[in-house]
Amino acid sequence: MAPQAAVNATTPTSDLTAPDRRQDLWATVFEASSEGIVLLDADGRVLSANRTICKACGCDAADMVDQRLDFVLVGGTPAAQAQGIWDTAGRRGRWRGEVLVTRRNGRSFPARAVLTVVRDGAGRLAHYILSCRDITDRKASGERIKFLAHHDTLTGLPNRSAAERRLREAIEQSEASGQPVAVLFIDLDRFKRVNDSLGHQTGDALLRLVAERLRLSVRETDTVSRFGGDEFVVVLNGVKGCDEASEIAVRLMDSLRAPCVVDKHDLTVSCSVGIAMFPIDATCVGELMRNADAAM
Repeated sequence: MAPQAAVNATTPTSDLTAPDRRQDLWATVFEASSEGIVLLDADGRVLSANRTICKACGCDAADMVDQRLDFVLVGGTPAAQAQGIWDTAGRRGRWRGEVLVTRRNGRSFPARAVLTVVRDGAGRLAHYILSCRDITDRKASGERIKFLAHHDTLTGLPNRSAAERRLREAIEQSEASGQPVAVLFIDLDRFKRVNDSLGHQTGDALLRLVAERLRLSVRETDTVSRFGGDEFVVVLNGVKGCDEASEIAVRLMDSLRAPCVVDKHDLTVSCSVGIAMFPIDATCVGELMRNADAAM
């Protein structure tokens, strides 16, 4: 009996090489894939689309059949670029890159796509296979990381490195236009008392309010940044001179002095401001910052 059992153990229960069995397996893979997959004919018309891409686009497979992909799925892609995708796939056998996939409601989402050419036994182009994956979350994360590299996490204002870069750009513009640049160094008075007596949560809320008041008190061409703690720096582009810079500083101080309610606490904010002018007080970023800080 043992030899017979051994023979039965090595006898395949199903032949995975049988055409029908193989076709069923590929159909299962096609529908179960987490990537959107579309099968197209040699003219670029949709023959079949799996559940993933249909769900992403908000349509049924029947809605896509016989439609061209110029681009049914890539409506946000310029016509010249779309043609380039087909040309590259035909020449190299495959194209890969980022596209915009258009939903039925007209909205689009970014996707990483691969368009592959399938040829018949004679080497003629027979089909295309498009696979794509939604990368909305990945792009959003990338944009968030890029934003945080140049902005303060608490207030959303540009951080120190971003402020220095913008001041450098303002100096270059000033050298071309002849209009001075002013740097305002701002420090909140007695802010530590707020943190110590009311807690850091209230202190953070106050910093966000201060940041918003400063931002609304300057021109769109100016830069308000947070250096950390309760220190803020404002870069004023193209001011007429020291008098105008002083007038803006007074306006900022008045804006901050307006009473406010933070976490149910009635607060009044005051600040100290120092001003340094390019090219009067300094001619480089570091020296301007130091002089503005000293003036404060």
